[in-house]
Amino acid sequence: MRIACFFLVSVWMIPLSLPAASPQEEARSKAQEPVIPKEENHADLTVEQVQVLMELETIQLKFLVRDSEGSFMRNLTAQDFTVIENGHEQNVALLKEQQVPISTVVMVDNSYSTSQFLS
Repeated sequence: MRIACFFLVSVWMIPLSLPAASPQEEARSKAQEPVIPKEENHADLTVEQVQVLMELETIQLKFLVRDSEGSFMRNLTAQDFTVIENGHEQNVALLKEQQVPISTVVMVDNSYSTSQFLS
């Protein structure tokens, strides 16, 4: 399972109004560093929000923890657990307690073949 983390980064975009250039001049200008405007042009600067996507590979483990009397244990932290994969200890980055719904189905066979057991 992968978790995507989103970060917003401010980027300064500098509007440049350049006259149309010939294809040779365009090729040369692409190879050169971008033009930095002088101090007096800072009023033309704008701020845009850019979304950066980072993917982190995580493994989700679901489990129940009970004590020796069978009661559920609560308030456990990541330091209370050790996860070992292929002989190497793995970092527990997030531990979250959550209640999950459980679906239960009860089926009763009330056919003739089981009538002797149901009476």
